[in-house]
Amino acid sequence: MATFEELDALLFADEEQYYAQDLFVSVEDLIATLSDHDIPALLEVWQARGASWRGRFSQASASISQSVLVALLGAALASPTEPSTILELMDCLPRMADRSALSQSLVEFSAELWHAAPDVRRQIQMSTWRCGLSGRLLERLGLKSWQEAGL
Repeated sequence: MATFEELDALLFADEEQYYAQDLFVSVEDLIATLSDHDIPALLEVWQARGASWRGRFSQASASISQSVLVALLGAALASPTEPSTILELMDCLPRMADRSALSQSLVEFSAELWHAAPDVRRQIQMSTWRCGLSGRLLERLGLKSWQEAGL
């Protein structure tokens, strides 16, 4: 649990300290060590922390374990979470998406965001492409190609 407490403290650092001291490097290393054992604490803290904390976490999640990522994405979709944070976490999913309930939820989330926030359509396209969901999103949107979508 000491690792998780250290991670939480680093993510809480003020912005100047966080970037001037390259704390994001340590954060990325600590996120990579999170295991299934840490999921309950992470989900609890995820709900309690603000957008800055969640944004920093998602930005540093390149090496997050898949089981932790899946649990976190499930929680993020079920609670008020910034769409950009969810899209960043989607970038960490494997390139070959499965047919799981989570993948379906991510397609639905992406489709809803597509209609609600036209200014982030390029980010939606890239995030769904990176995790293998772009074809399913196009289908859900009733489009044949990204060109037809205007991208």
